[in-house]
Amino acid sequence: MASGQSSREICMNETVEQQEVEQVCARVWLFAGHERQIPKPGEFFVSCMGEEAVLLCRGREEQIHVFFNACRHRDMKVCRYDEGNTRVFTYPYHGWSYATDGKLVGVPCFKEAYHGKLDTSQ
Repeated sequence: MASGQSSREICMNETVEQQEVEQVCARVWLFAGHERQIPKPGEFFVSCMGEEAVLLCRGREEQIHVFFNACRHRDMKVCRYDEGNTRVFTYPYHGWSYATDGKLVGVPCFKEAYHGKLDTSQ
């Protein structure tokens, strides 16, 4: 192989990819998006950080939030759209709801199902 060139193998080898995720992506700042992509309150888009899907969203008070696109209940996608505008993200199967800052704001039948013991502060 000529100097300055790399083998295609490094782009197709799962072991090399996993090492890159663990040794590079998990240890450095990652670019997820730009604030201009979400100019208005409630606007969001889905991005990736390493192997994780994240939501970038501008909150109602204009702050920018980034959080995993996963429901705490079953770890399934909360948002199934690539981009849009919303007041709340609702996991379609069980109906758990998350505010635009990523905080859990609604659980159907909360008192009956969890006896008031589920921590909704995260």
